[in-house]
Amino acid sequence: MASTLAQMALFKIFLFTVLSMVFLWIQPSTSAGICRESCGDQWVRFPFRLNSQPDRCGYTRFNLSCKNQSKAMLSLPFAGEFPVEDVDYFYQRIWINDPDHCTPRRLLNGLNLSDTPFEPQYLESYAFLLERCNIGATSRSNVFHVLAVKCSWWWLFR
Repeated sequence: MASTLAQMALFKIFLFTVLSMVFLWIQPSTSAGICRESCGDQWVRFPFRLNSQPDRCGYTRFNLSCKNQSKAMLSLPFAGEFPVEDVDYFYQRIWINDPDHCTPRRLLNGLNLSDTPFEPQYLESYAFLLERCNIGATSRSNVFHVLAVKCSWWWLFR
């Protein structure tokens, strides 16, 4: 019986050694190196991919474009293009911003995420008081004073 236990122990050690050596010799996938791409100072990797990369680099509906070689952009079918501010690959979150720097207007017009793989996070009911928010303005020199109040917590009075 002791000899059987010793043989089993030796077999486990042998199997562990062989498997360890096999895993060390296996080359890592080269697609990880090929598919990692930057757009400005942002690195884009799986599941996202830049439009210029091969299809295997990311999921089809997670395509990003690179605007002026400096800013990753996410195109949503019914909402337009948004600059990508950050991607948290661990928690699978992407932060986008309104390109016209007037997020309340974008939300008031309705942010339609249908036909996308994305779901809004932290999107709650808000009332917006816009002061000197020129809808046609695209310049950053204009100052937008925005008061956002959670509708479920506060009332907004005139």
